[in-house]
Amino acid sequence: MKKQKQLFFYVVLFSWTAIIVVSYLWNINTTKKNTVGLVTTQSAAFFEEIETTRLWNAKHGGVYVKITDKTQPNEYLDVPNRELFIDSLGVALTKVNPAFMTRQIAELAKTNSKIQYHITSLKPIRPANKATEWEAKALGNFKKPTDYTLEFIENDSISVYRYMAPLFVKKGCLKCHEKQGYKEGDIRGGISVTTPAVAFLEAESLQKFNILVFHIISLLVGLVSLILFKNYSQKNYNILTNKNSELEQQKEEINVQAERLLESNTELYEKNEYINFQSEQIKSSIKYAYTIQEAILPSKKIIDRAFENFILFKPKDVVSGDFYWFKQIFNESKEVEANFIAVADCTGHGVSGAFMSMIGTSLLSEIVTERKIYFPSEILSLLDENIRISLKQEEKKGTDGMDVCLCKLEKLEADRTKVTFAGAKRLLIYFDKNKNEIKYIKGDKNSIAGAGLRTKSGKVEFTDNEIILNKGDILYLSSDGFVDQNNSERKKYGMTKFLKLLKNISDKEMSEQNQILETEYKNHKGQEEQRDDIAVIGIRL
Repeated sequence: MKKQKQLFFYVVLFSWTAIIVVSYLWNINTTKKNTVGLVTTQSAAFFEEIETTRLWNAKHGGVYVKITDKTQPNEYLDVPNRELFIDSLGVALTKVNPAFMTRQIAELAKTNSKIQYHITSLKPIRPANKATEWEAKALGNFKKPTDYTLEFIENDSISVYRYMAPLFVKKGCLKCHEKQGYKEGDIRGGISVTTPAVAFLEAESLQKFNILVFHIISLLVGLVSLILFKNYSQKNYNILTNKNSELEQQKEEINVQAERLLESNTELYEKNEYINFQSEQIKSSIKYAYTIQEAILPSKKIIDRAFENFILFKPKDVVSGDFYWFKQIFNESKEVEANFIAVADCTGHGVSGAFMSMIGTSLLSEIVTERKIYFPSEILSLLDENIRISLKQEEKKGTDGMDVCLCKLEKLEADRTKVTFAGAKRLLIYFDKNKNEIKYIKGDKNSIAGAGLRTKSGKVEFTDNEIILNKGDILYLSSDGFVDQNNSERKKYGMTKFLKLLKNISDKEMSEQNQILETEYKNHKGQEEQRDDIAVIGIRL
């Protein structure tokens, strides 16, 4: 009997230790993958901003700026009217092409944020743009617009992440590059983004340390519990054989355990103090993640130039799983052909939700800007497909995803606007000014990614809904955070009450509507905790 008990004790001891070790290794590996994913998402966002700036410059055929000591005429730019002189103002101007603009942006970024950009090519016009050995190898491997490469470099002086993606020849690029033999669609070079790794490595190291502390404490708790259980069993066994001897032994062991518990309590108190310190460090890292997410969200000034609007955006934690997205498409006359706007509600909130929101923002911009897909239903189908690929959901059977309300707005004659809406488990609310009615259109029942009804090819199909609205009508896009908020009686605000509220405030200025919604939410919530991220956008046509 005694040998059987000892064998059982060692089997349980070995099993518990193995579980802790496997859990620790798995969490460490996940932390490393999360760091790489965050670096890739941030670098891709920086690359997209630079490429958008270059596209703007190219579509304008370059821009003229005042000649200064730091901005001299580009000797490698062989175009007519490279310099202009305005005698009446006594000003000399020089044309700045996309490449020159990128170099100046790179100099500012290196000074202000330590992020380095380098535009390069295998056939550069400017010798200083010659590709390094690493960049040349990357350029040779690029085949399609979504290709990229990421590398971590560490030496005695610095640790950085190097990211690079290709630049494809667009129509506006041929003005300078056609004589090099390029044609539209060719890879003519790329932009490398070098980001200091210290912030990412510190955050990763901090998380690894917390994981280690948690697993050590878990292991110790398990071992102490097993030892106490073993000792308790041994005590009972000895009582049956020798009560007097066992009573004395119990007294001695209780004294020993009391001393151990006192020592353990002191040690746990010290560790708790250290964990509190580490918690403050984690909060600092999350604030840095908020800065990154805020930079990725569309500029309020850009939306203000397009529409009279309001944006109510309240993350549950520092960073949000809800996000909004805005993109304008221009015709060849450089006039706005269509406006796209979306509000999305990702699975979860906080850091996990923020990762999903950054992935969703990047993919939406890629689908519309790079792939030039302009039907909302097709955009949502491609978003579903790309997120499932990014998260490897076919292999891991994951269910993470997002609900999306997506609209395409096109101006018609007589101050009318055609609105094409597609929704993934989200509805579109709009106010008809002429009829003084609040109405809504339901989206499809499928979410983006995760579980849902799919075709035989594995795709999810969404529906385009078209409506014609007049000047003064209002569109409302939202996540479910507002209507799902409970009050002190555990009662949700509800969609019916939300629609009635929008109807009552529809005649107000958009800024006043925003304030009313904010006040109504606070009054309903009271002292209850915010249960989810909140995003509500209003647009007056």
